[in-house]
This record gives sequence, C-alpha cells and structure tokens, in this order.
Amino acid sequence: MKLLKVNLLLLLLVFSMPMMSQKVDLETSLQRLDSVVAVRDVYIQRHQQEIEKLKKTLETTTFVNDKYGLCKQLYDNYQKFDPDSAMVYAKRCMELSLLTQRKDEYIQSQLDILSLLIYRGIYISARNLITKCGSIDKMPQQLQAKFAIAIMDYYMRLHGAGLGDEDDPMNNNLKLCWNTYQKYVPRNIWQYDFYESSLLHSNIIPRMLVRLRNIPQPSFQAAMIQVAIASQYKLQGNDKLYYYYLIQSAINDISMANHEAQSMLYLIESPYIRNNYKRAYNYGMVCSENAMAYKDMRRSLD
Repeated sequence: MKLLKVNLLLLLLVFSMPMMSQKVDLETSLQRLDSVVAVRDVYIQRHQQEIEKLKKTLETTTFVNDKYGLCKQLYDNYQKFDPDSAMVYAKRCMELSLLTQRKDEYIQSQLDILSLLIYRGIYISARNLITKCGSIDKMPQQLQAKFAIAIMDYYMRLHGAGLGDEDDPMNNNLKLCWNTYQKYVPRNIWQYDFYESSLLHSNIIPRMLVRLRNIPQPSFQAAMIQVAIASQYKLQGNDKLYYYYLIQSAINDISMANHEAQSMLYLIESPYIRNNYKRAYNYGMVCSENAMAYKDMRRSLD
C-alpha cells in the first residue's frame, strides 16, 4: 500500500513539474516571433523548393506504386500550404489506387480529400463524403483512426462556427462525438490529447505539456498542441500563458509555411499586439496573406 502511494506521488510530481516551472516572458517571445515573421518568405520559398524537387522526381517516375508515393508526399506538402494543389494530388492518388486496385490507398485518398474539405469549411461536401465513406467499423483498421479524427475535426469546427443540422446529436453534443470516436484513436498519439482537450475542454494541460516535450519543433503537431494548451489557459483565465502558447504555436506555423494556421488570428486580438502598431501591421499582413493563399471559407476576405 505504501509503495502504491509513493508511485502515485511520483506520478503527480512528474505531471506537475511542467506546470510549476512555467516562467514566461511575453515580450521576449514576441520578439522571437517578430524575427520569424521577418523571414517568413524564406520559409515559404524553402517549402516551395521541396515541392518542386518532388514534382521533378514524379516527372521521371514510371512505376505506378512509386507515383502514388510521390503524389501522397506532394499532397502532404500542399495540405496546409495550397489546398487547390493538395486536392489535385489527392485525386491523382485516387486514380493511381484504382490502377493498382489497392482499396486501402483509395480510401486513404478519400480521407485526404475529406480533410481538405473540412479545413476549408466546405462542410456540406464534407458531410456527403463522410456518409459515402460508410461505417467506420467496416473501414480497414489502419485507417479507422484517420477517419475518426476527421469526423471529430468536422464536428469541432462545425460547432465552433455555429453551423450544422440541429437534428444531428453529434453537432449538439461534442461529448457524444468524443465518446463515440475516441476508441478508434490510439492514446499514444498527439491527436488523442488534442481532440480530448478541444471537444471536452478537459483540463489535461500537464499531459499535453509532457506530450509537447516529445514532439519535434518546428512542426504542425507542436503548433496544434500549443493552441490546445493556450485554449485551456484561456478557460482558466490565465491570459499570460494563453498568449504565450499562441505565440509559440505561431512560430511553429510560420516556420512550417502553414497557411491554414489559426494562432495568429487569435494573437492579433491581444493588447500586446494592438498597442504596437508596427507589430499589429506585420501580424495582420500574415493573417491576410494566409487567408488569400488558403482560400478558407471561414476566413474569407470578400
């Protein structure tokens, strides 16, 4: 019994250490973000160069399986950079999977298209595709997590936008959505924490901080976990840590040439930005250029 108590105390200590050690300097963090924003074009150019290398390789590739792999890489590179181009390569993957008669790759392509529709706020088409994909239990097991994540993302964004069918119980009850689909998502991947936090508003900051330590940076994964952590601190009324993690998320987003990012949109509303005209202008330009590049219906400039 004593050993059990000791183990519990050690576990609590491990999870509380990241919370206890958080001393942040917002101005220093903003200055770091300023420096990243200043070279944003470099990150975009570098990302475009990686894409061009893949395209040149694709031009000289003859085997269908190799073409599929390259088109999938191009989709992944375009996914949060240029949705129109990402859609082109997702559809090419679908066509190639029909040639090889690989059902799992065909479904993977469907789910890639579904993710793009959700990211861009084209919810009616996304809903139709979810229906077309059918029961998650009949899907190949290795793709069930991806489908579950897409569905949770769909309802999270739909609910946040105040849209959706009032008769759809999932749309009105995000807890029901989580309880239905979380069993398909492995607990050891970062998406499990992200959607538990986002759908349930669960206070799992210590777990996410531990998770964050094991995620490479810069990365899309780190950016998303940092947004989830920021949201939890906002619910707690801790504005300083809320803005700190938005800043860290924005740094990751810009470093990855992510045009689908939301962190900067939230950040420019803060008094730390509004009171600095040069910074407000520069950050506002990033948000504007992201909206034009990604053509997201939720951030339309029309």
